[in-house]
Amino acid sequence: MPASVTPPPVVVISLPGEIDLTNAGEVLGLITAALSPGVTVVIADLTTTRFCDSAGLRHLLQAHQQAAGAGVQLQLVIPPRGPVGRVILWKRHGLALAGRAGDRLRRKTYA
Repeated sequence: MPASVTPPPVVVISLPGEIDLTNAGEVLGLITAALSPGVTVVIADLTTTRFCDSAGLRHLLQAHQQAAGAGVQLQLVIPPRGPVGRVILWKRHGLALAGRAGDRLRRKTYA
């Protein structure tokens, strides 16, 4: 009998240095590919992301909606200061902030 592989309940994805119209669809694909059965939390690591335009934000929000529909919590990790944190309005869009670079990663959702 072949051994079954169980995905970890938490998946961490490192996102690119820039998210814009040219690669936002790929970023969405990376996140949605992680929404496999058994996964409960997907953490999108944006600590090296220096730029995120409106297309990137739209695709992150779409990923959040798809994750919620699959029963998976999407959490984002951002640098403590920087342009990406200013672009993404965490609380207003219902996205979960997992932690900030330099902080211990917290698995907590902010309402």
